[in-house]
Amino acid sequence: ASRQREGGWQALVVITWTPEWAASPASGCERANTLARARPPREDALPAYRRLIVDVLAAAAEAGATLRFWTPWNEPNHPAFLSPQRAECDVRSPSTAPAAYARLAQAMQQALNEAPGDQVLLLGETAGLLNSTPRVTGVAEFIAGLPRELLCATPVWTQHGYVGGDDPVDAVAAALAARGCPRPHTIWITETGVGPAPRDLSAARTIRDRVAGCRALHDRLVRWWNDPRVTAAFQYTVREDDAFRTGLVSSDLTSTYPTFDAWTAWGGGREPTAPPPPVTC
Repeated sequence: ASRQREGGWQALVVITWTPEWAASPASGCERANTLARARPPREDALPAYRRLIVDVLAAAAEAGATLRFWTPWNEPNHPAFLSPQRAECDVRSPSTAPAAYARLAQAMQQALNEAPGDQVLLLGETAGLLNSTPRVTGVAEFIAGLPRELLCATPVWTQHGYVGGDDPVDAVAAALAARGCPRPHTIWITETGVGPAPRDLSAARTIRDRVAGCRALHDRLVRWWNDPRVTAAFQYTVREDDAFRTGLVSSDLTSTYPTFDAWTAWGGGREPTAPPPPVTC
């Protein structure tokens, strides 16, 4: 709320993980030690999911904040956040993740429609996993499995793409185009960064030298800036998370990393339509 009063700030709300009481039972092809929080909410828990959205909107309104953009779930094509991905541990077994995600998206859309304000439902938040496996749903397979009416109702696809892994934009754009929506989607890269994050959760760890990582990040941002399909990119995170190390500032806040200067050059007072800034790394 205070940032928005200063001007120029928007919020994107992402919901993740299920309370144990609301989680579906274990089923299908799950990884060892899967926690209940990774399983989707049961059908009879969806009213509580909708109520959560209404309550968060009410809390934001009380504080004077505007929460305009909403997306139903974090990385629904990754088993750490939505499990299982398939009924059988065989890549030929159809992914169950799109249907589970669609139920959440439809519940969110209902809650946003009934709430006061001008909220926009965005879809995606998919992990940058291009290839399907028995326990992972590749981005293209995930998009292909969504109900077309739901997919075509939103103008934005939100995608994660960490530097060090493949740029997911071409695969995402092709999969979206294949669904034939009347209005083309724009792509927001809602998580990107570089650093020694856990291998299971990010390709960013493949670049371990901070200066090299900074240059790779800059090159990727230039590529996205030149790609009309991509209209936003979000750094994840600002302060270093010691369990997911892609931040810009050390966790004790005493030092900054080269990527801090890179993002400062891209942001700050620079106009979004201005040419890419020089390399700062």
